[in-house]
Amino acid sequence: MPAKVTGAGRGAKGPKGGFAYREWDYRHQSYKEGWARVHERALREEDGAEAAALAKEYAGVLRRMKRALQAQKPTRMAPLRRQFEGEEPDLEAAVQYVVERRAGHAPKANIYLQRRPRQRDTAVLLLADLSTSIMAAAGDGGVRIVDRLRAAMLLFGEALVEVGDPFALYGFASKYRDEVLLYPIKRFGDPFDARRRAVLGGLSGRLATRMGAAVRHSTALLQKHPAQRRLLLILSDGRPADYDDGGDSRYLQEDTRMAVKEAQDRGVHAFCISLDPRGGEYLPLVFGPGHYLVLPHIDSLPQRLPEIYLRLRGHQS
Repeated sequence: MPAKVTGAGRGAKGPKGGFAYREWDYRHQSYKEGWARVHERALREEDGAEAAALAKEYAGVLRRMKRALQAQKPTRMAPLRRQFEGEEPDLEAAVQYVVERRAGHAPKANIYLQRRPRQRDTAVLLLADLSTSIMAAAGDGGVRIVDRLRAAMLLFGEALVEVGDPFALYGFASKYRDEVLLYPIKRFGDPFDARRRAVLGGLSGRLATRMGAAVRHSTALLQKHPAQRRLLLILSDGRPADYDDGGDSRYLQEDTRMAVKEAQDRGVHAFCISLDPRGGEYLPLVFGPGHYLVLPHIDSLPQRLPEIYLRLRGHQS
């Protein structure tokens, strides 16, 4: 869990406060304790018109998705034991009831079994890389990465509302080790309402990609949410990097690898969807085989993101 920092020992750059996290230095094979600081900041940009335009553009995809999601509704029945009424007797409870009666006691007659649809207890946090590079063009037609990112997160939210799983939406960016910024778009328990859709419509890129600290903070947030299974789904378009990494491309890559391992040790499954055509060079080392996917076509992201989640959700059941 992070330590809340109130100003003491802060770095040379960045505002006071934040959540302090250790960072792995592969060169010394040791952690730098309290080295990176995460600050949660609200996104001020909102574009309800863009969100509405995206909803209209992907209306057909959303309709097909909702029909498919009906098949994801729970059909298995979970037994509720030791009930006072129900469809059938709970044999174990009934035997115990008889034994206690014969022993002269007055046990409660909760000797029935009820069956209810089994809900998959899965919580997911979607963490999107909002670094400057998402403003780049993504092929012909003037489409940018951010355009598809907005649509994907919007459809993801609609899909999760339909299927009923608790979810949170965050973005992240960074400027030096003591200014890693996490942007809560939708926290666990928040409604997926018009304002949060408008925030998605106004997403834009900024700064750099200190992914390890963002993963650690997201892991801490997931650990606070009660669920049997916790999934951290990361959207990124490039390898981890920041202004103070000294040009060592391996440094923050190794720290992210350790952050992913720490998440796994805490019961959080991390999976990365990358838009980087060179992602195959480093993602196997950071996330491990089978825990990442490189999408070759940015246009497929809006539809593939909910599909990928549902597949991962099914594998965890």
